[in-house]
Amino acid sequence: MLLFQEKRSLQDDLVVVDVGEHTTKLGFCRGKGSAALLEDLQTYEYQKVRMEERIQEVVDRVASFHARNIAFTFTPSVLKTRVLTHSIRRVYAQNVIDEREAGELKKSILREGEEKGKELIASQTGILPEEFVCVRSAVLGMRIDGYDVENLRGFLGETVEFRLSLTFLQERVRASLAKSLLSSTMKLQGIDGEASCLEKICKDVFLPDAIFVDVGEMGTRFFLFSHGKILSSGEFKKGGERYTKIVEQSLRMSHQNAVELKRRHGAMQGAPEEMQKKLKELFAPEFRIWKQELLQRLGTSIIPRKVFFFGGGSMLSGFSELFPGGSLLLPKHIIPSSSSSPEFTSLALCALATILRHE
Repeated sequence: MLLFQEKRSLQDDLVVVDVGEHTTKLGFCRGKGSAALLEDLQTYEYQKVRMEERIQEVVDRVASFHARNIAFTFTPSVLKTRVLTHSIRRVYAQNVIDEREAGELKKSILREGEEKGKELIASQTGILPEEFVCVRSAVLGMRIDGYDVENLRGFLGETVEFRLSLTFLQERVRASLAKSLLSSTMKLQGIDGEASCLEKICKDVFLPDAIFVDVGEMGTRFFLFSHGKILSSGEFKKGGERYTKIVEQSLRMSHQNAVELKRRHGAMQGAPEEMQKKLKELFAPEFRIWKQELLQRLGTSIIPRKVFFFGGGSMLSGFSELFPGGSLLLPKHIIPSSSSSPEFTSLALCALATILRHE
């Protein structure tokens, strides 16, 4: 059963790409309307070392499929989403807001919100604010003098507050992507995080309180929801690669063999019971450290009853036991998909976000 189903109007030749630290995942969104299907999902390892060269490698590979449209999501180290509130005081609070003023207020809020978001990321990462550029902004909610409104027009009041979802990409990566696409015939349809798409899902399935956690190769993204609205998001540098190193060091094997063993026997399903038990014991201490880091980042010890995991790291044996009632968020929960692996869920969210923009 789909968590979200809606009319879609994007052309049926969209390729969605998830650019990771060591691998790229891509899929093809084919079909129109409710028949749209995410299929031919695949993963491949990079041949290049530098991120700029990897992007060119990705674009060249996708171009060979003769696709016309492409959308991207990236690893948490270069793509970061922040949810924040920003307010502005009106000079003439006694006047009713007309269409022109509503547009100006929104532009001002977004401009100031972007600067606020860059400064927030800089304080958390130590990376200079000018090294990030906002590639996606969405208004999640508006208030006038403390009252929720759907539209600013027709209201009066002094303080206008916006709740924003802002997605930032490192400028060097954006520039490399723009340069790579110049030599192709593909049209960039978007660079997306997951926040606004997940909030839409929460509203549509009446899911009030929840946490969505994306456990990738080199890091973890999280999104905290309360009353159907996203409260916070962030990331930290603990992902699936840490568990590869545990296997490598504990079992004294090469990195490549450790990767293969983790992929083959570390999953929650389909692995031999004895090996699964062994890896579960090896991973348990790191799982506890990972959970402690997540709780610290969330700023709370009270976890919503609904916890959804996705990403390759979420498949590891014992991971689901960290939170009672935790469950996997699969691609097929987002959009009809040929894969049921949570490592491709980010692709499904990217595809859905792109589709929604073309309604």
